[in-house]
Amino acid sequence: MFDHEHSNQRQHPARLSAKRLMLMFCLVLSMSFLVGCGTKTVPTEAPLQPTASITPIPVTTAPTPTPTSTPIPCNPPAATSNSIEWDYVVVGDSIVYGFLTQPPLTGYIGYLEQDLGIEVKINNWERDSWSGTGMLIALRTDVELRQAVCDAEVVIFEIPRKAFESPGQVYTAGNPGACGGTDNQDCLRKALKMYQEHVDAIIAEIVSLRSPSDALIRTFDAHTYWPVAETKANGTFEGMNYYWQAANDYLIQVATEYQIPVARVNEAFNGPNGDEDPFENGYVEDDFTHPSRKGEELMAELLRGLGYEYAP
Repeated sequence: MFDHEHSNQRQHPARLSAKRLMLMFCLVLSMSFLVGCGTKTVPTEAPLQPTASITPIPVTTAPTPTPTSTPIPCNPPAATSNSIEWDYVVVGDSIVYGFLTQPPLTGYIGYLEQDLGIEVKINNWERDSWSGTGMLIALRTDVELRQAVCDAEVVIFEIPRKAFESPGQVYTAGNPGACGGTDNQDCLRKALKMYQEHVDAIIAEIVSLRSPSDALIRTFDAHTYWPVAETKANGTFEGMNYYWQAANDYLIQVATEYQIPVARVNEAFNGPNGDEDPFENGYVEDDFTHPSRKGEELMAELLRGLGYEYAP
Protein backbone atom coordinates (compact mmCIF):
# COMPACT_ATOMS: atom_id res chain seq x y z
CA MET A 1 0.00 0.00 0.00
CA PHE A 2 1.31 3.31 -0.92
CA ASP A 3 2.13 5.51 2.08
CA HIS A 4 1.32 9.00 0.93
CA GLU A 5 2.90 10.73 3.88
CA HIS A 6 6.24 9.01 3.45
CA SER A 7 6.11 9.36 -0.25
CA ASN A 8 5.89 13.10 0.20
CA GLN A 9 9.14 13.09 2.18
CA ARG A 10 11.08 11.34 -0.51
CA GLN A 11 12.97 13.72 -2.73
CA HIS A 12 14.37 13.66 -6.18
CA PRO A 13 17.86 12.13 -6.25
CA ALA A 14 19.29 15.20 -8.00
CA ARG A 15 17.92 17.52 -5.41
CA LEU A 16 19.23 15.24 -2.65
CA SER A 17 22.69 15.22 -4.11
CA ALA A 18 22.72 19.00 -4.43
CA LYS A 19 21.60 19.43 -0.89
CA ARG A 20 24.19 16.99 0.36
CA LEU A 21 26.86 18.84 -1.55
CA MET A 22 25.73 22.08 -0.02
CA LEU A 23 25.79 20.57 3.47
CA MET A 24 29.25 19.12 2.86
CA PHE A 25 30.51 22.46 1.57
CA CYS A 26 29.21 24.25 4.68
CA LEU A 27 30.73 21.57 6.88
CA VAL A 28 34.13 21.94 5.20
CA LEU A 29 33.88 25.70 5.38
CA SER A 30 33.03 25.53 9.07
CA MET A 31 35.90 23.16 9.71
CA SER A 32 38.27 25.47 7.88
CA PHE A 33 37.09 28.37 9.98
CA LEU A 34 37.58 26.38 13.15
CA VAL A 35 41.04 25.32 12.06
CA GLY A 36 42.00 28.82 10.93
CA CYS A 37 40.31 30.80 13.66
CA GLY A 38 39.14 28.60 16.46
CA THR A 39 42.62 27.34 17.23
CA LYS A 40 44.20 30.78 17.15
CA THR A 41 45.73 31.72 20.50
CA VAL A 42 44.43 35.02 21.82
CA PRO A 43 47.42 36.95 23.20
CA THR A 44 47.17 37.88 26.80
CA GLU A 45 48.53 41.20 28.00
CA ALA A 46 51.97 40.79 29.48
CA PRO A 47 52.21 41.70 33.14
CA LEU A 48 53.49 45.24 33.71
CA GLN A 49 57.08 45.37 34.72
CA PRO A 50 58.16 47.88 37.35
CA THR A 51 59.68 50.89 35.64
CA ALA A 52 63.20 51.89 36.55
CA SER A 53 63.49 54.87 38.82
CA ILE A 54 63.78 58.09 36.86
CA THR A 55 66.09 60.81 38.09
CA PRO A 56 64.16 64.07 37.86
CA ILE A 57 65.72 66.91 35.93
CA PRO A 58 66.99 69.41 38.48
CA VAL A 59 65.07 72.65 38.55
CA THR A 60 67.25 75.71 38.28
CA THR A 61 66.40 77.89 41.22
CA ALA A 62 68.13 80.43 43.32
CA PRO A 63 70.36 78.95 46.04
CA THR A 64 68.93 78.70 49.52
CA PRO A 65 70.42 80.99 52.16
CA THR A 66 71.89 78.18 54.28
CA PRO A 67 75.57 78.40 55.23
CA THR A 68 77.64 75.27 54.86
CA SER A 69 78.28 73.76 58.26
CA THR A 70 81.79 72.47 57.64
CA PRO A 71 84.19 73.55 60.40
CA ILE A 72 87.51 74.93 59.20
CA PRO A 73 90.48 75.84 61.39
CA CYS A 74 91.11 79.55 60.89
CA ASN A 75 93.77 82.09 61.72
CA PRO A 76 93.33 84.07 64.96
CA PRO A 77 91.07 87.14 64.77
CA ALA A 78 92.73 90.13 63.17
CA ALA A 79 92.10 92.23 66.27
CA THR A 80 94.24 89.90 68.41
CA SER A 81 96.87 89.06 65.80
CA ASN A 82 100.39 90.40 66.20
CA SER A 83 101.21 89.78 62.54
CA ILE A 84 101.92 92.79 60.38
CA GLU A 85 101.10 90.77 57.25
CA TRP A 86 97.36 90.67 56.70
CA ASP A 87 95.53 88.33 54.36
CA TYR A 88 93.37 90.46 52.09
CA VAL A 89 90.63 88.62 50.17
CA VAL A 90 88.68 90.23 47.33
CA VAL A 91 85.77 88.16 45.98
CA GLY A 92 83.28 89.12 43.29
CA ASP A 93 82.99 89.73 39.56
CA SER A 94 85.07 92.20 37.53
CA ILE A 95 83.56 95.23 39.32
CA VAL A 96 85.88 94.54 42.29
CA TYR A 97 89.01 94.83 40.16
CA GLY A 98 89.81 98.31 41.49
CA PHE A 99 90.21 96.94 45.02
CA LEU A 100 93.28 95.04 43.80
CA THR A 101 95.13 98.25 42.88
CA GLN A 102 98.50 98.41 44.61
CA PRO A 103 100.73 101.35 45.56
CA PRO A 104 101.96 103.68 44.24
CA LEU A 105 98.49 103.92 42.64
CA THR A 106 95.80 105.18 44.96
CA GLY A 107 93.62 102.36 46.21
CA TYR A 108 92.22 100.62 49.26
CA ILE A 109 95.31 98.44 49.70
CA GLY A 110 97.47 101.53 50.04
CA TYR A 111 95.03 103.04 52.54
CA LEU A 112 95.11 99.88 54.67
CA GLU A 113 98.88 99.77 54.77
CA GLN A 114 99.15 103.50 55.46
CA ASP A 115 96.41 103.70 58.08
CA LEU A 116 97.08 100.46 59.95
CA GLY A 117 100.82 100.01 59.48
CA ILE A 118 100.44 96.53 58.03
CA GLU A 119 101.52 94.74 54.88
CA VAL A 120 98.78 93.37 52.64
CA LYS A 121 98.98 89.89 51.18
CA ILE A 122 96.52 89.80 48.27
CA ASN A 123 94.28 86.80 47.71
CA ASN A 124 92.48 87.56 44.45
CA TRP A 125 89.11 85.91 43.89
CA GLU A 126 87.87 88.35 41.26
CA ARG A 127 86.20 86.32 38.51
CA ASP A 128 84.99 88.03 35.36
CA SER A 129 81.26 87.54 34.66
CA TRP A 130 80.75 85.58 37.87
CA SER A 131 77.08 85.05 38.67
CA GLY A 132 75.67 85.12 42.17
CA THR A 133 75.00 81.39 41.91
CA GLY A 134 78.53 80.67 40.70
CA MET A 135 80.06 82.71 43.51
CA LEU A 136 77.90 80.99 46.11
CA ILE A 137 78.82 77.53 44.83
CA ALA A 138 82.50 78.46 45.06
CA LEU A 139 82.06 79.76 48.61
CA ARG A 140 80.40 76.48 49.57
CA THR A 141 82.61 74.00 47.75
CA ASP A 142 85.99 75.49 46.80
CA VAL A 143 88.37 74.49 49.58
CA GLU A 144 90.93 77.18 48.74
CA LEU A 145 88.39 80.00 48.71
CA ARG A 146 86.78 78.82 51.92
CA GLN A 147 90.13 78.67 53.66
CA ALA A 148 91.12 82.06 52.28
CA VAL A 149 87.98 83.71 53.70
CA CYS A 150 88.41 81.82 56.96
CA ASP A 151 91.99 83.07 57.40
CA ALA A 152 91.48 86.63 56.18
CA GLU A 153 92.03 89.77 58.16
CA VAL A 154 90.18 91.73 55.47
CA VAL A 155 87.37 90.50 53.18
CA ILE A 156 85.97 92.71 50.43
CA PHE A 157 83.04 91.14 48.60
CA GLU A 158 80.42 92.08 46.06
CA ILE A 159 77.09 90.51 45.15
CA PRO A 160 77.32 89.97 41.37
CA ARG A 161 74.63 91.70 39.32
CA LYS A 162 74.34 88.87 36.79
CA ALA A 163 70.73 88.18 37.82
CA PHE A 164 69.79 91.58 36.36
CA GLU A 165 71.91 91.42 33.23
CA SER A 166 69.65 89.66 30.74
CA PRO A 167 66.32 90.94 32.15
CA GLY A 168 67.75 94.46 32.18
CA GLN A 169 68.72 94.20 28.53
CA VAL A 170 65.25 92.95 27.63
CA TYR A 171 63.49 95.71 29.54
CA THR A 172 65.68 98.64 28.53
CA ALA A 173 65.41 97.69 24.84
CA GLY A 174 61.96 99.26 25.11
CA ASN A 175 59.99 96.53 23.35
CA PRO A 176 56.41 96.48 24.70
CA GLY A 177 55.55 93.26 26.50
CA ALA A 178 59.02 91.72 26.17
CA CYS A 179 59.59 91.69 29.94
CA GLY A 180 56.20 90.11 30.68
CA GLY A 181 53.27 91.03 32.86
CA THR A 182 50.61 93.66 32.42
CA ASP A 183 53.16 96.36 33.23
CA ASN A 184 56.01 94.75 31.25
CA GLN A 185 58.12 94.37 34.41
CA ASP A 186 57.81 90.69 35.35
CA CYS A 187 61.38 89.91 34.31
CA LEU A 188 62.67 92.66 36.59
CA ARG A 189 60.63 91.36 39.53
CA LYS A 190 62.12 87.91 39.02
CA ALA A 191 65.61 89.39 38.76
CA LEU A 192 65.15 91.28 42.02
CA LYS A 193 63.95 88.14 43.80
CA MET A 194 66.95 86.17 42.53
CA TYR A 195 69.35 88.95 43.56
CA GLN A 196 67.85 89.13 47.05
CA GLU A 197 68.26 85.39 47.47
CA HIS A 198 71.89 85.70 46.41
CA VAL A 199 72.39 88.45 48.99
CA ASP A 200 70.95 86.27 51.75
CA ALA A 201 72.94 83.18 50.82
CA ILE A 202 76.32 84.78 50.06
CA ILE A 203 76.45 86.93 53.18
CA ALA A 204 75.34 84.01 55.36
CA GLU A 205 78.08 81.84 53.86
CA ILE A 206 80.83 84.43 54.28
CA VAL A 207 79.87 85.11 57.90
CA SER A 208 79.80 81.37 58.61
CA LEU A 209 83.44 81.24 57.50
CA ARG A 210 84.69 84.46 59.14
CA SER A 211 82.89 86.62 61.65
CA PRO A 212 82.75 90.43 61.24
CA SER A 213 84.00 90.47 64.83
CA ASP A 214 87.23 88.73 63.73
CA ALA A 215 87.97 90.44 60.42
CA LEU A 216 87.25 93.65 58.54
CA ILE A 217 84.45 92.48 56.25
CA ARG A 218 83.20 95.13 53.84
CA THR A 219 80.90 95.37 50.86
CA PHE A 220 79.33 98.06 48.67
CA ASP A 221 76.16 98.76 46.76
CA ALA A 222 76.41 99.39 43.04
CA HIS A 223 75.97 102.12 40.47
CA THR A 224 73.69 101.80 37.45
CA TYR A 225 75.25 99.50 34.87
CA TRP A 226 73.16 100.50 31.84
CA PRO A 227 73.27 103.65 29.65
CA VAL A 228 71.39 106.24 31.66
CA ALA A 229 70.94 108.82 28.88
CA GLU A 230 69.67 106.26 26.37
CA THR A 231 67.17 104.68 28.74
CA LYS A 232 65.88 108.06 29.83
CA ALA A 233 65.28 108.84 26.18
CA ASN A 234 63.29 105.65 25.51
CA GLY A 235 61.36 105.85 28.78
CA THR A 236 62.75 102.74 30.50
CA PHE A 237 65.11 104.35 33.03
CA GLU A 238 62.57 104.88 35.80
CA GLY A 239 61.31 101.31 35.73
CA MET A 240 64.80 99.81 35.60
CA ASN A 241 66.16 102.09 38.29
CA TYR A 242 63.25 101.33 40.62
CA TYR A 243 64.23 97.66 40.83
CA TRP A 244 67.95 98.40 40.95
CA GLN A 245 67.49 100.77 43.89
CA ALA A 246 65.39 98.08 45.60
CA ALA A 247 68.26 95.62 45.09
CA ASN A 248 70.75 98.04 46.64
CA ASP A 249 68.43 98.78 49.56
CA TYR A 250 68.07 95.08 50.26
CA LEU A 251 71.84 94.56 50.25
CA ILE A 252 72.29 97.42 52.73
CA GLN A 253 69.54 96.04 54.97
CA VAL A 254 70.92 92.48 55.13
CA ALA A 255 74.56 93.52 55.50
CA THR A 256 73.62 95.90 58.31
CA GLU A 257 71.85 93.05 60.12
CA TYR A 258 75.15 91.15 60.02
CA GLN A 259 77.00 94.31 61.14
CA ILE A 260 78.90 94.56 57.86
CA PRO A 261 79.53 98.16 56.77
CA VAL A 262 78.42 99.07 53.23
CA ALA A 263 80.11 101.69 51.05
CA ARG A 264 77.43 103.76 49.25
CA VAL A 265 78.77 103.65 45.71
CA ASN A 266 75.38 104.16 44.08
CA GLU A 267 74.83 107.52 45.77
CA ALA A 268 78.38 108.63 44.99
CA PHE A 269 78.17 107.65 41.30
CA ASN A 270 74.49 108.33 40.58
CA GLY A 271 73.71 111.18 42.96
CA PRO A 272 71.36 111.30 45.96
CA ASN A 273 68.32 110.40 43.86
CA GLY A 274 70.11 107.68 41.91
CA ASP A 275 69.32 109.29 38.56
CA GLU A 276 72.57 110.99 37.59
CA ASP A 277 74.70 109.56 34.79
CA PRO A 278 77.97 108.06 36.12
CA PHE A 279 79.37 108.00 32.60
CA GLU A 280 78.90 111.73 32.19
CA ASN A 281 80.47 112.18 35.63
CA GLY A 282 83.51 110.18 34.50
CA TYR A 283 83.05 107.35 37.01
CA VAL A 284 82.52 104.47 34.54
CA GLU A 285 84.02 103.35 31.27
CA ASP A 286 82.17 103.56 27.97
CA ASP A 287 80.65 100.12 28.61
CA PHE A 288 78.61 101.92 31.32
CA THR A 289 79.49 99.12 33.75
CA HIS A 290 83.13 99.00 34.83
CA PRO A 291 84.49 101.81 36.98
CA SER A 292 87.03 104.13 35.41
CA ARG A 293 90.24 104.91 37.26
CA LYS A 294 88.47 107.92 38.74
CA GLY A 295 85.60 105.67 39.82
CA GLU A 296 87.98 103.12 41.37
CA GLU A 297 89.68 105.80 43.41
CA LEU A 298 86.34 107.08 44.64
CA MET A 299 85.27 103.56 45.63
CA ALA A 300 88.49 103.11 47.60
CA GLU A 301 87.87 106.39 49.41
CA LEU A 302 84.32 105.31 50.26
CA LEU A 303 85.59 102.03 51.67
CA ARG A 304 88.24 103.85 53.69
CA GLY A 305 85.56 106.15 55.03
CA LEU A 306 83.87 103.17 56.68
CA GLY A 307 86.72 103.03 59.17
CA TYR A 308 88.35 99.98 60.70
CA GLU A 309 85.95 99.00 63.45
CA TYR A 310 85.07 95.38 64.07
CA ALA A 311 81.58 94.17 64.82
CA PRO A 312 80.93 93.64 68.57
